Amino acid sequence: MKDYDIIIIGGGPAGLTAGIYASRARMKTFLIEKLSLGGQAALTEIIENYPGFPQGIPGPELMRKMKEQAIKIGLEIISEEVIEIEVKKRVVKTKDREYKASAIIVASGTVGDSLAQ
Repeated sequence: MKDYDIIIIGGGPAGLTAGIYASRARMKTFLIEKLSLGGQAALTEIIENYPGFPQGIPGPELMRKMKEQAIKIGLEIISEEVIEIEVKKRVVKTKDREYKASAIIVASGTVGDSLAQ
């Protein structure tokens, strides 16, 4: 079982931001995302409320930039599905592995709603 300072579950904007800040602080940080990085934001045509982009920025472009920054700073990222969290032991389990950390951040994001028919 690998030990980390922080494990982040979810690779959307919140998870990537947490990973960037933790990695910058030289914490051994690990991010798990079951799908592709970026979450719902990666599917959003234009994000108009993100600081630093007053004219808005396409969601896929913002997520690409965040991913590049996270990797450059040393965030470890894997694509797996979390099947269990043992909160008291601070253990995160996937199908094949277990990871332990001093802290676990759950940034599992959102699922878009569809309009009622």
